[in-house]
Amino acid sequence: MDKIKDIIRELRKNRSLEEQGYKKMMELESALDIIIEIKKEDIEQKLINKKAELSALENLLKSKYDIKQKMQAARASIEHNMTQFRQSLPFEESLDDSALKFDLDTFELYFDNNIEKTRMRSIGSGKNWLNAHLCL
Repeated sequence: MDKIKDIIRELRKNRSLEEQGYKKMMELESALDIIIEIKKEDIEQKLINKKAELSALENLLKSKYDIKQKMQAARASIEHNMTQFRQSLPFEESLDDSALKFDLDTFELYFDNNIEKTRMRSIGSGKNWLNAHLCL
């Protein structure tokens, strides 16, 4: 009988420890949820701060440098050079009426005949594609 009572006491003790373990686990999970929420709010605030910082830097660059003018000058220079190179490279006759253009905003190379743009995937032979990229 004493052995059975000892076993019952041990089981009650273990059960109690187990319950205490579950209780501690639930407390930890609750604390982790709070920490995660705080970190999430902290990250969101950091993102807002970084966006504001980026906007301030963009405004500073706009005030110190004339980006539009520099982009227009770069575009004109690129198109002038492509026109020069194009004279020495053979293209199909269907592209003779089209100017070779490069959009600095989208980095798109295309032919333009003032009516429509002909994208690189539609210019015909691989020779046209290669020569257009060589011009660029």
